[in-house]
Amino acid sequence: MNINIQNENSILAPSHYDRCEDVVNDIFSQNKSMALFLDIDGTLAEFQIDPSSCFISKDILDLIQHIQQHLTVAAITGRDLSSAKHMFGAIDLPIAALHGLLIYLNDQNQFSKHSQSELFQALETILNKDIQRYPELIIENKQHAIALHYRKCPELQQIASLIMQRLQHQHDQLRLIKGKYVYELVWNDIDKGQAITEISHLLNLQNHLAIFIGDDRTDEDGFSYVNQMKGVTIKVGEGTTNATYRFKNIDQVNFFLRVFLERLRDTAIPEHLEKYGEEHV
Repeated sequence: MNINIQNENSILAPSHYDRCEDVVNDIFSQNKSMALFLDIDGTLAEFQIDPSSCFISKDILDLIQHIQQHLTVAAITGRDLSSAKHMFGAIDLPIAALHGLLIYLNDQNQFSKHSQSELFQALETILNKDIQRYPELIIENKQHAIALHYRKCPELQQIASLIMQRLQHQHDQLRLIKGKYVYELVWNDIDKGQAITEISHLLNLQNHLAIFIGDDRTDEDGFSYVNQMKGVTIKVGEGTTNATYRFKNIDQVNFFLRVFLERLRDTAIPEHLEKYGEEHV
């Protein structure tokens, strides 16, 4: 089965992979232990008008659960921790939430770069006044970050941008990032590259081949970091990117995960061989 990996970006290297198997072959040719980092929205879950209505398909969840048996899988997301954990249901995996501000390894190990601040509550109050004329705009206060969504009315993009730019100019400890149909204010020292770095350090994955799949501008810091570490980066959808490869949509992510899992199973050493060696079987 062929899956087209579209190379629509002038920045991408001229290696024209047109089959998912070719990307998997490239990954396994490096003969290294691996760690898989996944964005959520736009990468594993389709966008919805209401972010709380987004979900990851059972098919993809099953694939992730099986891949976990072979290597570390971590989520790198702009969602808050509770929302991200809800998306994965019964699957427990490391999560860098809020673009890496909160690092969750398990219920006993959670880390935050910043204590909860009253700043974002104050910003929410200001935003509520600013958007009174634009009821289609949605404020999401994540306690450690604040977002303004315009997915209900894409025509309000410029308005949303101006509102958030004005707030950012008044708070130089924050930076403004643009996602799909959303502008978000986060702490200056928070980005997905730092998030992958932090999880890699905490889980001793520094010498592993990092694979990061994401879909929008908030993932570019992650792509840049993984590229520097000689890892594999995959952009989902259109737009300029620093990622090495491109998948057209979530269906292609699904297929990649399936092919990737099949290869993991094919190359896995049976536990009794790994422990005792073939000559003792």
